[in-house]
Amino acid sequence: MLLDRLTKSTLEEKLNVSIINLPGHTSDSIGLLLEDGFLFCGDAAMNGFPSLNKVIIWIEDIEEYKKSWELMLELSPKKIYPSHGRPFMKEELKKNINKIDNIEIYPLKNSVK
Repeated sequence: MLLDRLTKSTLEEKLNVSIINLPGHTSDSIGLLLEDGFLFCGDAAMNGFPSLNKVIIWIEDIEEYKKSWELMLELSPKKIYPSHGRPFMKEELKKNINKIDNIEIYPLKNSVK
């Protein structure tokens, strides 16, 4: 299959994007930064119910999640497009990043024994 032979750099070139690792929601979460400065962040942020403060409702690793927000701010995108909800400006992340420190994670228990 063609996709099996494509490397990250080849995909980036063909799609005219930068593939950004944005772990935290899940360990393999990514985003796409377009040449025009728009960032598709996947589930690294959310804009709508039931989210508060642009924070997604499921986070596997809180430290990695906050690092992903810091990276998104460093990238200084023109606008952020989350998987859920309306696009928003990077200032919304900056305004809410410290609220991540107050999030309590409730891991799912493995019910298989």
